[in-house]
Amino acid sequence: MKVLFVIPASVGDYFSAQMPHTGIAYVSGVLKKNGMDTKIVDMRLGYTIEEVLKLVDEYQPQFVGITLYSFGFDRSKETIDKIKVHSSSYGVVIGGPHIAALRKKTLEDTMADIAVVREGEIPMLQICQGTPLQEIPGIIWRNGDEIVENPDAPFIKNLDELPLPDYEGFELERYLGYKERHLPLVTSRGCPYQCIFCSIKLSMGLKFRARSPENIVDEIEQWYKKGWRSFEVDDDNFTMDIERAHRICDMMIERGLKITWKCDNGIRADRVDLPLLEKMKKAGCIYISFGVEAGNDKIMRVIKKGEKLETIINSINLAKKAGIAVGATFIIGHPEETYNDFLDSLRIAESLPVDHISFYNLVPYPGTELYNWVEQHGDFLMDKKTFLYNVAHWKNRPIFETKTFQESDRKRAYNKAHSLYRKRALQFKLGKNVGYILWLITGPEFVEKSLKKFVLTPGIGRTIFNRIKKDEINYTKMQKPELSH
Repeated sequence: MKVLFVIPASVGDYFSAQMPHTGIAYVSGVLKKNGMDTKIVDMRLGYTIEEVLKLVDEYQPQFVGITLYSFGFDRSKETIDKIKVHSSSYGVVIGGPHIAALRKKTLEDTMADIAVVREGEIPMLQICQGTPLQEIPGIIWRNGDEIVENPDAPFIKNLDELPLPDYEGFELERYLGYKERHLPLVTSRGCPYQCIFCSIKLSMGLKFRARSPENIVDEIEQWYKKGWRSFEVDDDNFTMDIERAHRICDMMIERGLKITWKCDNGIRADRVDLPLLEKMKKAGCIYISFGVEAGNDKIMRVIKKGEKLETIINSINLAKKAGIAVGATFIIGHPEETYNDFLDSLRIAESLPVDHISFYNLVPYPGTELYNWVEQHGDFLMDKKTFLYNVAHWKNRPIFETKTFQESDRKRAYNKAHSLYRKRALQFKLGKNVGYILWLITGPEFVEKSLKKFVLTPGIGRTIFNRIKKDEINYTKMQKPELSH
């Protein structure tokens, strides 16, 4: 059995090709453990659809698995459909968080044969083993002209039973993180919190499921022995179990793993304390992001954040005390938010002792409580497919407006926020005074060009630059080796 995995180029403009795709790596690892042959081609690295189709002819897989994101859906659909019509000798299986939100519509909108909902490891294995499709939980499939949605599969309870992700199946030397020997690390799945804007619960569930410290550090050590020294924790809740987080750090230290690692995806401020932060620092943690989201507790309650602003500010101060670089993220345009509420966020952001600040326009993902709220109480400023399927149309523009926070004020808010994060990034790299002066005398275009030159350096510099200008680098200009079978 041969399976070819394809990561469409459609996500490359927004999700920069810094590291291999974790979801594909896990599914590939499961298939290989069960005696199957897999190959992975990441079109974010510059491969054309013609090159992929040539590889299909040479490799002759029984299935082609394609990951699907909401951002850039139109280009993903084009890739899926071209691969499907190229030959009838294989089945096309799609997976990814987009499917968990839109379900049957993903097969209505594409020519794919099967869609895997939520976790893909077990359903994909069953598909490849020849289990009758009607007997496989967690998939949507075509039965003639009918689209059939099977019951959801249970979430994987023991993540330690999964083989380690197959990053060796990727062209690791082609990724931006290769210079730093930088890899992603997923230590848990699921989130029990109820933030109204978050879609992760749709694909990973509400229950926190954690890998054991031994399993996690074994993975780190495996790559450490191969020369890798930098890791990015992609969890939503790395510190949810504080004792587990302590043990992970203890084991890193005990095994003498001289690494650096970041919690760029963020941690909960109410699930961390100074002893843990100091332990994380000792174990090599160099960067933590906190999702602040809003500047007052009124909006925190509206979005069901489950934290108070005071708690977040305190944890940020503790992280800085522990010697860890800190980022803070905010969202513009929450339900019931006004321009004055945004100014609260701006004041808080300016007062925080953080190294990086990000503001994002609120995105209502289908399937979330927020999306339903916007349909009832807001007005979309663009076609729903436009914002969902092509990030280029809205990354600097509000997607919807409300009576209390209209489009003009949202644009004004974003411009103010954008100015603040440019200033903070310059100050982090060049020093408080020099950075401030440069921010005063230069405009956005000059600053971004300067940041590309001065901030695109190993470690935190690269992290901050990639946050500031994720889509600036043209990955298609990277040297492309010939695809082979």
